[in-house]
Amino acid sequence: MSRASLDWSDPIEVSKWLAGLRLSFNDADAAALDMLRPPRARELGPALHAANYGAARKQILDALDYATAPEPDDGEPSDPAGSGGAGPVH
Repeated sequence: MSRASLDWSDPIEVSKWLAGLRLSFNDADAAALDMLRPPRARELGPALHAANYGAARKQILDALDYATAPEPDDGEPSDPAGSGGAGPVH
C-alpha cells in the first residue's frame, strides 16, 4: 500500500484493508496462543514466537498508519498567524 491515506468512500479498498488487518491480527494471535500452550505442546520456539509476533505487529501498525496517514503536504510553509513568518506584531 502506498503512503496515501485510505479512501474510506471506496468499499473495495476498505474491504482489502480490513482483510489485511484481519490477517495480520490472526498471525499475531496464533503466535501468542502457541506461546501460551504448555512447553511440550508448542509448535514454535521462543525465537519464532518473537519473530512471527513482531512481523505481525509491524503489519498491524503499518496498516493503521496507512489508514490514518495525514494529507500530503502541498509544499507551502504553514503560517497560521498570517504574519508572513515575521514573528509577533508589536
